[in-house]
Amino acid sequence: MTERRSPRADLVRLPDWESRLAKVANDWKHRPYVYGVSDCGQFALAAVTAVTGAVLLDDIVWPRGWLGVAKVMLANGWDSVEATMDDILPRSAIRWPRRGDIVSFGDQEELHLGVRVGDVALSQGVGGLVTIAPARWLRAWAVG
Repeated sequence: MTERRSPRADLVRLPDWESRLAKVANDWKHRPYVYGVSDCGQFALAAVTAVTGAVLLDDIVWPRGWLGVAKVMLANGWDSVEATMDDILPRSAIRWPRRGDIVSFGDQEELHLGVRVGDVALSQGVGGLVTIAPARWLRAWAVG
């Protein structure tokens, strides 16, 4: 098991974070959902890098496929994507996440991650990015 991490309260947003985040969203717009490659967690990590320049969880090799990703998460003490975020980012008030912050939501009895942009969040869907309304957000984590 990997040593527990501490939420990164030291992250700072880059001056051009908005354009960097828009570029990531545009790059991911039509990517198919592939666990460990282009899933909601990988999109959230790419967004954090775009906003802050920090590469989180760079010590983890994410395998392809649901089972491989689940094994890596469990080996690190994470039983959900929310537990992963709790380990690497500070919590934010769900009513007031800022643009660029990470949010979680439920879909078909599974938790997913999204990134707040404007009045919605974007998340990786089956055929690319999908929008998630604030009413569906369950938790939030501050990015920078």
